[in-house]
Amino acid sequence: MPIVLIMEYRTAGPFGADAADADRVLASDIVGEAGLQWKLWIEDEAAERSGGVYLFDTRADAERYAELQLSRLASAGIGEVEVKYFDVNEPLSLITRGIRL
Repeated sequence: MPIVLIMEYRTAGPFGADAADADRVLASDIVGEAGLQWKLWIEDEAAERSGGVYLFDTRADAERYAELQLSRLASAGIGEVEVKYFDVNEPLSLITRGIRL
């Protein structure tokens, strides 16, 4: 069953184009993660919040990746990360183009 992983944390940036430049290599690395279908990079510069919304094939894939990302963030001095997991309701998500089988 597909699993959505949401990770969110406080950061002073970078945001927007600066973040795209700074994290291009990281994005190229993340795309190769086992079980990852996609990632949305999310940010709210005014609130100094950033993170990601991910779709993984399985909860085990999502949990393994979350541990890796928590380690990356900790090494960057980011310690308070909100992590949430959600099961995907596939029948409804298919109707609204949320996933493709």
